[in-house]
Amino acid sequence: MKNGNWIDINHDRMSGETFFMLLTTEFPETQKDILEEGGNIHSQMEIFAEYTIATIRKDNKIEMARCFDFIESKINLLHTDLEEAFKVSYCESLILGEIGNLIPVIAKRMPTKLQAIFKEYQDSYRSITDL
Repeated sequence: MKNGNWIDINHDRMSGETFFMLLTTEFPETQKDILEEGGNIHSQMEIFAEYTIATIRKDNKIEMARCFDFIESKINLLHTDLEEAFKVSYCESLILGEIGNLIPVIAKRMPTKLQAIFKEYQDSYRSITDL
């Protein structure tokens, strides 16, 4: 329903389709798995989280930085649904995944905006789970 009283906060925001097209261009290793998810942005974001986790496990600081820089460059452009998928599926996968114990060190390597969003989500998650 559209009328003069509603504001579309997403009218100039990046869609999941655009985001994942850019992501798979930048990180072609993720393309097959991301395309298999058929537009499910939460599953697609989790695939990128798994890719990031793999680079961290391999201690590939350059590739880890590329992952973080890619997200950082898109944070302010994301559609609200995509932003939510990023928080729930990307951040949570890092917090709860096999590298969870490394998060304090890893978070220090994140760019400013990503670090702030990650910390906010981590604090929120801890407050509801007592982790």
